[in-house]
Amino acid sequence: MKRIYLLGLIASSSLLLVACGNNSSTGKGNNFSKAKLESIAKENSSKKASSIALKKKQVSESKAKLESEAKAKSMSTASSQSTAASVASSQSASSTSVAANSSSLATQQSSSNATASTQVSSVSSQSSSSSSPAASGAAINNTAEAVAAVEAKFGDNNGDWQWGCLFNDENGYFVKAISKSSIDNGSMTGTAMSVTVHKDGSITQN
Repeated sequence: MKRIYLLGLIASSSLLLVACGNNSSTGKGNNFSKAKLESIAKENSSKKASSIALKKKQVSESKAKLESEAKAKSMSTASSQSTAASVASSQSASSTSVAANSSSLATQQSSSNATASTQVSSVSSQSSSSSSPAASGAAINNTAEAVAAVEAKFGDNNGDWQWGCLFNDENGYFVKAISKSSIDNGSMTGTAMSVTVHKDGSITQN
C-alpha cells in the first residue's frame, strides 16, 4: 500500500514538472515574440523617420533650386532692362546731336542766304544809282560807271543777274554779277560772273 502511494506521488510530481516546463516554454516563447514585435516596430519607425527626413530634404532642395532660378531670371531681366535703357539713352543722345547739327546747318544756310541777299541788294542799289551809262571804251571815274559799263557789255541774263562793285583799287573796279536763281537753289554766294573794269574803260573777265 505504501509503495502504491509512493508511485502515485512520483507520478503526480512528474506531471507537475511537465506542466511547469510547458508553462516555462510558453512564457519564454511569448517573451521572444514580444521582443521581436518590438524590434520590428522600432525598425518600421526608423524607416518612416528616414523617409520623412528624405522627403523634407528633397522639398528643401527643390525650393532652393526654384528660388535660385527665380533670382537668376530676375537678374537677367534687370540686365536686359539696363541694356535697353542704355540703348535708348544712346539713341536719344544721337538724335539730339543730329538735331543740333541740323540746326547749325540751317543757321549757316540762313546766314549765307542773308549775305547773298545783301550782296544782291547792294548790286541793285548801285545799278539804280547810276545816272548815265558810260560808253564802251570811255574812261571810268566811279563805281556806278564801272557797273553800267559791265551791264552794257554782258547784260543781266534776262533779269536774273544783279551787277555790283565790291571794291576798287589802282587796277580798277572789281564788279560781280549775283544770280538770284542760284541763291534760290542753295548757292552760298550766287556768283554768276566777276570782272575787272579798268579806269581806261577796258574790261577783263576774271
